[in-house]
Amino acid sequence: MQTSKARILAVLKRCGQRSVDDLATALKLAPMTVRQHLTALERDEFVRVAEHRNGAGRPKHIYSLTERGDASFPRRYDRFAALLLGELLSLEPNALAFVNADDRMGLVLERLARRESAPHLTRLSRLEPRARAHAAARILHETGGFAEAVDAPGGVEIRDFNCVYRGLRPEEHGPCAWHSRLLAHFVHAPVEERCEGDRSVCCRFLVQCDTPLEGEPEPLKQRMHS
Repeated sequence: MQTSKARILAVLKRCGQRSVDDLATALKLAPMTVRQHLTALERDEFVRVAEHRNGAGRPKHIYSLTERGDASFPRRYDRFAALLLGELLSLEPNALAFVNADDRMGLVLERLARRESAPHLTRLSRLEPRARAHAAARILHETGGFAEAVDAPGGVEIRDFNCVYRGLRPEEHGPCAWHSRLLAHFVHAPVEERCEGDRSVCCRFLVQCDTPLEGEPEPLKQRMHS
């Protein structure tokens, strides 16, 4: 079971920033209890606090994660690097010779997605579409992310708040080139990007569970830049 401090960090990771009252409501804790935990987390440099003024009243204290707090949700760069090296070793010498840089990245990521998804496909194939999407989110969470799945109109929304690919390529814009490919293999259904605002906070995709794919999965309906 998570401690109250860990639960506070998880809410801040998921939401970006919150007040004491917001945290108390989300966690069903007394505001005084939340303040005590936040004081300890601020002392240990896991959270920071800033004053937010809205009109002439007293300022509200808003809490967010520090770099140390964010690092308490470790991204598995070691695992991703091992996966990448294994794939590069298996490539034929001329496999990347006649494609441009963007296409080379896309080709490698597609091969990585196939390799990463392969051990899970037999089990996932036995599940109905919504259960399969929820299982895919659990796999993402277990392999080093901070992922969750939420039922939504038209399918299941999968959110990953700790994407290793975004951590490696924070300057990249557009849909997450890793999740779009990997999720398509996991769920074998159309995957629609739903990221909003700062994509470094969350990779968000809707798995359209009522529209199964024919043949090979496609990463996204829209054009992507890898």
